[in-house]
Amino acid sequence: MDQDQKRREFAERMRQPQQPKLAEANQHGDCPPQADEEDRRNRQGKAVEMFTVCMKNGDHHAFSYGFLHPLDFVNGEIVANFMTHTVRLRGKDMGQLFERMRRKVADLIHERDELQAEAKGEKCYVTHVTIQANRDPETA
Repeated sequence: MDQDQKRREFAERMRQPQQPKLAEANQHGDCPPQADEEDRRNRQGKAVEMFTVCMKNGDHHAFSYGFLHPLDFVNGEIVANFMTHTVRLRGKDMGQLFERMRRKVADLIHERDELQAEAKGEKCYVTHVTIQANRDPETA
């Protein structure tokens, strides 16, 4: 069986409708279909305190929205400048995620494999996350 055949079969399996488990139903995906649904799922649209990035390798990194300044959306890439780190997010249709981060309602972001996200039919997703520690000007 060649690689293309394996990918087609994997994509077909991923397209099969699956009912989310109760624990998964409460998780916030990258881009909800409607703002109203997002607001209901995310504390009725109230700002959250932490922004968490779940990496492909299983690592999780949380940052306080209180230390976010500025937040930029340049050339399809989101650049979140926190006090201690700079987080860069790239993917598909990042404008929706930028808007959610601007309103401080995005609390959980998953870095995804592009093939898997497209097989699931996701309209927007994060494929690349770069987290870089900011240099302390006093020690530089």
